[in-house]
Amino acid sequence: MTTSVPAGRKAAWINFGAWDKTAAIGVLAAVVVSLIMLAPLLVLAGVNVGDGYRVLFGASAGSSFAFTSLLLSTTPLLITALGVTLAYRAGTFNVGGDGQIIIGAATAVLLFPVVDGLPVVLGVLVMVVAGTIVGFLWGAVAGLLKKWRSVSEIISTIMLNMLALLVVQYLVSGPLKGKGLQYAASGQAPTNMWLGNVGIGAVMIPVGFVIAVILVVLISAYTYYSGWGWRQRLVGISGELAARQRLKVTSMQAYSLALSGGMAGLAGVLELLGNQHRVGYTFSPGWGFDGLAIALLAQGRFPAVFPLALYFGALHNGSQSLQSELGLSGNFVLLLVGLPVVVAAALIGYANFSPRARRAPASQTKEA
Repeated sequence: MTTSVPAGRKAAWINFGAWDKTAAIGVLAAVVVSLIMLAPLLVLAGVNVGDGYRVLFGASAGSSFAFTSLLLSTTPLLITALGVTLAYRAGTFNVGGDGQIIIGAATAVLLFPVVDGLPVVLGVLVMVVAGTIVGFLWGAVAGLLKKWRSVSEIISTIMLNMLALLVVQYLVSGPLKGKGLQYAASGQAPTNMWLGNVGIGAVMIPVGFVIAVILVVLISAYTYYSGWGWRQRLVGISGELAARQRLKVTSMQAYSLALSGGMAGLAGVLELLGNQHRVGYTFSPGWGFDGLAIALLAQGRFPAVFPLALYFGALHNGSQSLQSELGLSGNFVLLLVGLPVVVAAALIGYANFSPRARRAPASQTKEA
């Protein structure tokens, strides 16, 4: 005797536990091809290919310290990409991750005098909640502009990036500038509220990374198994179809953009407390745009966000070592991060628009 699984639950489990085979192969191929294409770039830069690959991956896997550094680099990428994926699933693009990250971190800096005398856990919680809320509101501005005035979220989030950067630049070069600093940056976070590491044998796991992994599991489960997640996905697939089902398309998209901003604000606070400990002009090296690239490569699938964020984190880690040990240009990281996106876009485009793909709907109709 066999037991049947309800269709809805079975579909949700398939979506949550597995990833479309074609999409998974496409992204894996993009990563592999981008790494192969790295070889001629190293040759053009006058660097031994073997040394280049050794330095690139040794920076993230060469020792327990390197692995901890990889997880630190991955934490803001993972949380930001998770938020961008939330927006992507609703059919919107949050290009404002960098602004939301830095404004969330600056909010925590503003609270340093307030939390200094509080118990450690309470002080950290206050900063995390405040930074998340401000990031949520920053994303909500773009969402409301899209809902009320049909303003493209791509344009509004880019403009909000600039606004956030200008506000933070003013703060860290004026009211929030650290005492005795010769450069524009905020004061240091209270040392007792720095996020440490969790030891597992010889490996140290950053607390921020643990929080990021928990968020991936919780948000993935909620979006795949809740009515809200189903409605959000339907809006992303077809706004017209969602409207016929009496769903408030623009409201769902606005809320998804706000949630995405909240996740980026949280990423900024965790980076502040767990790694940099102060905010400066270059607080975010482009995590917002990297998060968008990860979400596009993952095509809105949460299980794919985690390994892709680790890969991008390794690229960032390795690029710094390539600069310091082999003297490569800082622009090299742009190539490293951009190659998988370009290759994946080409592969996905071929899969979707090749003659075989165009013939598939017609053959499926005849079979039906």
